[in-house]
Amino acid sequence: MQKLFWALVAVDAGLFLYLLIATLKQRSPADGGREMALFFGVLLPGAVVALGVLLYFLSSSMTWRLIAVLIVAAPLMFIAMVRARSAYIDYAVRQDSLRHSTSPERKP
Repeated sequence: MQKLFWALVAVDAGLFLYLLIATLKQRSPADGGREMALFFGVLLPGAVVALGVLLYFLSSSMTWRLIAVLIVAAPLMFIAMVRARSAYIDYAVRQDSLRHSTSPERKP
């Protein structure tokens, strides 16, 4: 379980580094949107993952370590759910457009 945990931490670190760079490269509107995206989309989730790493490192109980693994895996599970939902929506839109393109037009 230790190798899995540190692999998840490494993937999370790469993800947060990418998000940090991508957010900093965006143009900043006058209303502070970039700073809020940086805080709520990168720094706050990164701090939660860091607390999960600290929990894993300092605990000896298997239960607390499992909770720490779930905390560290949460961003990746969230991204996987978002991607799956997006793929399903794309599929539903394609099916709907195919159904409407092959149906005969109704005349009033």
